[in-house]
Amino acid sequence: MSTAERWLKKLGYKAQKHHKDIYMDGHECKDVMEYQNKFLKVMESLEHLMIQYDMEGKPIYPKLQPGEKVHHAIAHDESGFHMNDQQSISWLAEG
Repeated sequence: MSTAERWLKKLGYKAQKHHKDIYMDGHECKDVMEYQNKFLKVMESLEHLMIQYDMEGKPIYPKLQPGEKVHHAIAHDESGFHMNDQQSISWLAEG
């Protein structure tokens, strides 16, 4: 650990203590809303190629035309954004 810290200092990085700040969500910004609308239109156009699920969770496979392939929507929750939450120091370059 001490060797890595010495190298980080030689490379111009500085250890900086950080704290939780207020997070401002930009989901209502004009450009974000435009992107969301474009994304939703693309997803809607691909929906007929995706596996749907009935109320019991059983898959309903799409009826594909020749040359079409099944599309799978892959999503994630925001848990990835909470990695390293317990860290109180970051090594940052100038600027």
